[in-house]
Amino acid sequence: MELSVDTAKQELRFRRLLHNVPAKSALYAELKGFIERRHDEELPEHRRIDRKRAEVSCANRGGFVSVALKVKKNQYAYGVNRIVNLAHELFLHLRERRPEYLMENFDVPQE
Repeated sequence: MELSVDTAKQELRFRRLLHNVPAKSALYAELKGFIERRHDEELPEHRRIDRKRAEVSCANRGGFVSVALKVKKNQYAYGVNRIVNLAHELFLHLRERRPEYLMENFDVPQE
Protein backbone atom coordinates (compact mmCIF):
# COMPACT_ATOMS: atom_id res chain seq x y z
CA MET A 1 0.00 0.00 0.00
CA GLU A 2 1.51 3.29 -1.06
CA LEU A 3 0.16 6.77 -0.44
CA SER A 4 1.12 9.30 -3.09
CA VAL A 5 0.88 13.07 -2.78
CA ASP A 6 0.41 15.42 -5.71
CA THR A 7 0.66 18.98 -4.42
CA ALA A 8 -0.08 20.45 -7.86
CA LYS A 9 -3.48 18.72 -7.83
CA GLN A 10 -3.75 18.93 -4.02
CA GLU A 11 -4.47 15.22 -4.02
CA LEU A 12 -3.61 12.24 -1.85
CA ARG A 13 -4.06 8.81 -3.44
CA PHE A 14 -3.87 5.15 -2.58
CA ARG A 15 -3.31 3.79 -6.07
CA ARG A 16 -4.36 0.19 -6.66
CA LEU A 17 -5.56 -0.22 -3.07
CA LEU A 18 -7.77 -3.16 -4.04
CA HIS A 19 -7.35 -5.56 -6.93
CA ASN A 20 -9.56 -8.04 -8.74
CA VAL A 21 -12.67 -5.82 -8.51
CA PRO A 22 -14.46 -5.73 -11.88
CA ALA A 23 -15.76 -2.25 -12.71
CA LYS A 24 -19.31 -3.46 -13.36
CA SER A 25 -19.49 -5.74 -10.31
CA ALA A 26 -21.81 -5.53 -7.32
CA LEU A 27 -18.68 -5.35 -5.15
CA TYR A 28 -17.45 -2.19 -6.86
CA ALA A 29 -20.89 -0.57 -6.65
CA GLU A 30 -20.92 -1.37 -2.93
CA LEU A 31 -17.42 0.05 -2.43
CA LYS A 32 -18.29 3.26 -4.32
CA GLY A 33 -21.35 3.74 -2.13
CA PHE A 34 -19.36 3.10 1.04
CA ILE A 35 -16.72 5.64 0.00
CA GLU A 36 -19.27 8.28 -1.03
CA ARG A 37 -21.05 7.91 2.33
CA ARG A 38 -17.88 9.04 4.15
CA HIS A 39 -19.21 12.60 3.62
CA ASP A 40 -22.51 11.78 5.36
CA GLU A 41 -23.36 14.29 8.10
CA GLU A 42 -24.79 11.45 10.20
CA LEU A 43 -21.37 9.83 10.61
CA PRO A 44 -19.48 10.74 13.78
CA GLU A 45 -17.01 13.57 13.15
CA HIS A 46 -13.97 11.31 13.62
CA ARG A 47 -15.22 9.02 10.81
CA ARG A 48 -16.63 11.65 8.46
CA ILE A 49 -14.77 13.52 5.72
CA ASP A 50 -15.71 17.19 5.89
CA ARG A 51 -16.42 18.46 2.36
CA LYS A 52 -15.15 21.90 3.36
CA ARG A 53 -11.72 20.38 3.97
CA ALA A 54 -11.48 17.47 1.51
CA GLU A 55 -13.42 15.35 -0.98
CA VAL A 56 -13.00 11.65 -1.51
CA SER A 57 -13.44 9.69 -4.73
CA CYS A 58 -12.57 6.31 -6.13
CA ALA A 59 -11.73 4.93 -9.55
CA ASN A 60 -11.50 1.49 -11.09
CA ARG A 61 -8.95 0.88 -13.83
CA GLY A 62 -8.55 -2.65 -15.10
CA GLY A 63 -10.03 -4.14 -11.91
CA PHE A 64 -7.79 -2.11 -9.61
CA VAL A 65 -9.55 0.28 -7.22
CA SER A 66 -7.78 3.49 -6.24
CA VAL A 67 -8.98 5.96 -3.61
CA ALA A 68 -8.19 9.68 -3.81
CA LEU A 69 -8.73 12.61 -1.50
CA LYS A 70 -8.74 16.15 -2.91
CA VAL A 71 -7.46 18.42 -0.15
CA LYS A 72 -8.82 21.95 0.20
CA LYS A 73 -7.02 24.96 1.66
CA ASN A 74 -3.76 23.00 2.19
CA GLN A 75 -5.38 20.75 4.81
CA TYR A 76 -2.80 17.99 4.22
CA ALA A 77 -2.55 16.80 7.84
CA TYR A 78 -6.33 16.43 7.91
CA GLY A 79 -6.27 14.73 4.51
CA VAL A 80 -3.62 12.18 5.47
CA ASN A 81 -5.56 11.34 8.63
CA ARG A 82 -8.83 10.95 6.71
CA ILE A 83 -7.48 8.84 3.84
CA VAL A 84 -5.57 6.49 6.16
CA ASN A 85 -8.68 6.10 8.32
CA LEU A 86 -10.76 5.53 5.19
CA ALA A 87 -8.46 2.73 4.00
CA HIS A 88 -8.70 1.13 7.44
CA GLU A 89 -12.51 1.41 7.49
CA LEU A 90 -12.70 0.05 3.97
CA PHE A 91 -10.88 -3.13 4.99
CA LEU A 92 -13.06 -3.43 8.11
CA HIS A 93 -16.12 -3.10 5.87
CA LEU A 94 -14.80 -5.83 3.59
CA ARG A 95 -14.00 -8.02 6.60
CA GLU A 96 -17.60 -7.72 7.77
CA ARG A 97 -19.48 -7.77 4.46
CA ARG A 98 -17.16 -9.50 1.99
CA PRO A 99 -14.80 -11.82 3.91
CA GLU A 100 -14.58 -14.12 0.89
CA TYR A 101 -13.01 -11.28 -1.14
CA LEU A 102 -10.32 -10.78 1.51
CA MET A 103 -9.68 -14.54 1.76
CA GLU A 104 -9.31 -14.91 -2.01
CA ASN A 105 -7.29 -11.77 -2.69
CA PHE A 106 -5.36 -11.02 0.50
CA ASP A 107 -4.96 -14.46 2.08
CA VAL A 108 -6.89 -13.30 5.15
CA PRO A 109 -7.86 -16.28 7.32
CA GLN A 110 -11.54 -17.09 7.81
CA GLU A 111 -11.58 -16.59 11.55
